[in-house]
Amino acid sequence: MQKNFYEILPDLSIGKAMKIMNKKNVKHLAVVRDGIFLGFVSLCDCEYFKSTLIKDGHLGPDELLRLKHHKVSEIMSTKLVKLSPTDSIHIASEIMKSIIFQVIPVIDRNRIIGILTPELIASCRKRFELALV
Repeated sequence: MQKNFYEILPDLSIGKAMKIMNKKNVKHLAVVRDGIFLGFVSLCDCEYFKSTLIKDGHLGPDELLRLKHHKVSEIMSTKLVKLSPTDSIHIASEIMKSIIFQVIPVIDRNRIIGILTPELIASCRKRFELALV
């Protein structure tokens, strides 16, 4: 599991969340309040919201203002598959095949302690298979 991920508050603006993801070169941010995991917001979620604001092929001042005032909590994903730290990589792999969202939170006592991505799962499976040889 990847332990270095970025957390934001649910009342952060969508525009600021997009800036963080672009600056940090990540596709997902964990949304957390008081240490409790609430969900994820993805760059795709933000880009889709932004696309609904575009008129005549560009964002005007009113649309840019909306990006500053609409909150991550309005677009974040909350109904997610979650894993515990004791779940196996095989379980994670099977779950990843069946979900649309490309990140799985690893949760311990309602707190996010890590994330799994398809790339990380593939890397772990490859190492596991090599260890068996």
